[in-house]
Amino acid sequence: MAHGSRHRRAVAALAATLLVLPLAACSDDEDEREDDAVEVEPVPPAQVALAAEVDGPVRIGVVVSSVGSGAEGTDVLPLAQGAMVAQRRLADGGVDVEVLGRDDRGTAEGAVAVVDELVDAGVSGIVLGTSGSHTTAALERAAEAGVPVVAPYLDGSGLPASTWSTAPSTSAVDAGMGEALAAVAASRPLVLTIGAAEEPQVEGARAATFGADGVGAAVTAVADAVDERAIDSVVLAGAAADQARFVQGIQTVADVPVVLTPDALSPVFADVLADSGGVLSAPFLTVGPDAGDATTLAEGAAGESAAAYFAALRSLAADTDAVDVLGRPFDVNGADADLASHDAVVALVRAVEAAGSGAPADVAGALPALSLDAGDGLAGPALSFATQQALPDDAVVALTSTTQDPGVRSVVTTGAPETQHLYWLAVPTGA
Repeated sequence: MAHGSRHRRAVAALAATLLVLPLAACSDDEDEREDDAVEVEPVPPAQVALAAEVDGPVRIGVVVSSVGSGAEGTDVLPLAQGAMVAQRRLADGGVDVEVLGRDDRGTAEGAVAVVDELVDAGVSGIVLGTSGSHTTAALERAAEAGVPVVAPYLDGSGLPASTWSTAPSTSAVDAGMGEALAAVAASRPLVLTIGAAEEPQVEGARAATFGADGVGAAVTAVADAVDERAIDSVVLAGAAADQARFVQGIQTVADVPVVLTPDALSPVFADVLADSGGVLSAPFLTVGPDAGDATTLAEGAAGESAAAYFAALRSLAADTDAVDVLGRPFDVNGADADLASHDAVVALVRAVEAAGSGAPADVAGALPALSLDAGDGLAGPALSFATQQALPDDAVVALTSTTQDPGVRSVVTTGAPETQHLYWLAVPTGA
């Protein structure tokens, strides 16, 4: 079907801005591909050292969800492995940090149980490397115990005491979706919610909700609405796998831009889309901090801090003895580790430093006075813990995707088959 020539022109304009990325990942002449690895100049991973003496080990709990197909929080499990990159960088800086990983099985009962385990183990704080409604009871239990929690994948609304979010706020996501729609000149969006996802708030949009098993019906409804010219775009909320299945379906029947919620930043989105026969090469749109692989190409502190993170990630992946959060081989499970989980660990350790104590109550008391940036060892945006929404709204932007690998997670091999990965960068201003 042929719809949305304006959309095609806008997407083409976005795609043109991505042409700089292959220069970082490929040779100038693609006809001269070789099977040998590209030479990557070795960069020693930057250490994260503390100015004050801290009695070790500093114990940091990390809660993840890995058991059960489709369990809540499993989408962000690969991302949460950044906690181990933080541990490595801190260890290189002489800070003894012990990461205690626990699997909550994606259930409320499991989440409460692992929080109790971590409290009993004497952790100074907890990184919540999972998401979803099942975490509510666990957060309340941690608050009762006075243990601070940093949540990289939950927004700051309705959080109990002693919990801080380093994820984008709901209002920032909604605003970013408006920017993404403007980038493709869309003015008549349909907000489509699948499953238990929260409905995005987009001014002037129509809305429709489908159950977790309603992806097919949602595709049909959108295709009909596009045919009738009732809508010119879709804002899609849902789990990463559901978003992927919808996008694959709509690619076969309609030409319409789809703005995804940040759930799509999970590698699960690209994996499911590719496995179901969808096309990854067309740029996708979502919202989040500009803190991904392509950030290393930026000049200044942002590029330098991201490059330091990825140097440490490569070092960890090359270490055959390194393990992930749950004690499995890191080189198998840590490839998609993100900056947000790394920064959550660094923030808690900085709070231990500021408090001069690893006691949870002291750490929780120190966090509200902390404002951290790259100079403090963060790999992503600056964070301020004066409010429970530690990630400022102005750090959240519209993002677009590319399949071109910047080559910062591992050595790039020319001639290698195309992978199922997407890489995200900020939508250029004026696109």
